[in-house]
Amino acid sequence: PTSSPTITSTPIPIPTIEEVIEMIIEVEEKEEVIFFNQLDDRWKNIQIDKNTRFGNVGCGPVSVANLTGISPEQVLKFYELGSAMGITDKGTGIEANEAALKKLGYKTSTGINGNGVLEDEIRRANSRNDYKEVIHELKNYQKNGDWKIMLNGNFGNLSGGGHWVVVTEVNVDTNTITVIDPNGGELKEYILDTSGNSDNDNAI
Repeated sequence: PTSSPTITSTPIPIPTIEEVIEMIIEVEEKEEVIFFNQLDDRWKNIQIDKNTRFGNVGCGPVSVANLTGISPEQVLKFYELGSAMGITDKGTGIEANEAALKKLGYKTSTGINGNGVLEDEIRRANSRNDYKEVIHELKNYQKNGDWKIMLNGNFGNLSGGGHWVVVTEVNVDTNTITVIDPNGGELKEYILDTSGNSDNDNAI
């Protein structure tokens, strides 16, 4: 006679509710939010032109990646290399980043020199070196309509030059914003200048 195949198994003990809670806490403690970094080895050496690599100019696409959760390699496909409307040795402009977001299915609303969002407020802030009004408006955008915000400014580069970041928090009491900085892929806090002093280098 032939014998039928058999399967044997050892019963797995069912964890108690206390053990389940302990496992959840352990997972939450280990969980770390990872942001995309333009200097990541996976894409930092992508050639933009003969003399330019992505790691040096990729703050715009990487900020789009941090805003959408899509890998910078995939986001970069929506930019034309070497084009002023794409990405060049100077980085990316507002039009190129907006176009990429639209191609990814996002509704956009842009300024300054876009379609008017915060245009007057930013111009007044620039002339007065007082960004308190802008801070309040950024907070309103976060509260009303759940907008995600990308900014270009003098972040981390007080000698001049623009750098794209994604805003995660706006604090109107301390005049600070917390951003995802693609240069390092980490959260950083910046003070926006409300001093009216053009020589104030401690704030953006």
